[in-house]
Amino acid sequence: MDRNLRKILNLKQDLISNNINASNSRMIDGQISISKKFGESLSLMIKQGGKLWKTYLSSDGNQQVDKDLNVSGNINASGDIYGNQVYWFNHNYSSTETGKHYLGWGRATTGTTIAVHQKLIAPYDGILLKVLARTETAGGSSVMGFHKATDTTTDPSGTATETVTVNMAAADTSYEFEFTATSTFNKGDVIALSIDPTNALNDSNYTSIWLFNIT
Repeated sequence: MDRNLRKILNLKQDLISNNINASNSRMIDGQISISKKFGESLSLMIKQGGKLWKTYLSSDGNQQVDKDLNVSGNINASGDIYGNQVYWFNHNYSSTETGKHYLGWGRATTGTTIAVHQKLIAPYDGILLKVLARTETAGGSSVMGFHKATDTTTDPSGTATETVTVNMAAADTSYEFEFTATSTFNKGDVIALSIDPTNALNDSNYTSIWLFNIT
């Protein structure tokens, strides 16, 4: 028998092992194993370069990914997409108010009290991530507020759930108000936003950015 062929035969893996507890320490480089750990789908595992490489096998067409999915091309889905998704809304108006006033939703309006056009029903559980603000005049030290109300309450409280202060020192310049995990809400809550600038803002453009947990 040819020497190289004998070498290959001696090095080959006779069978793909069926290992319930496949791990890096239990396998040797080049070994292939079909494994099913408790609570996981059946997976094909290969040890190479001292690392385990794994892909899940499917019996029904559903695929499992443990961590991030990186796609360099397009994603085409004929079904629904669930999970945490980012959405944004615009709030544009002109105001000469220097005290607290509330941003409008769906139309160019504002007011010193929360009225029908200054609130939105949350479509899903979620969190306010941030608000971008760009105004015609320098607002100076400005306080952005997040407000919410649960069922049986008409309007959110005038006392914000969370406030963020930013010095809007220059006109026609975008500023970011970064909110925290405090600004969470539940599906069905009524939510609102307020701004309390030092100086009148005049023509004002805002973009609020939200993370919704779509289930």
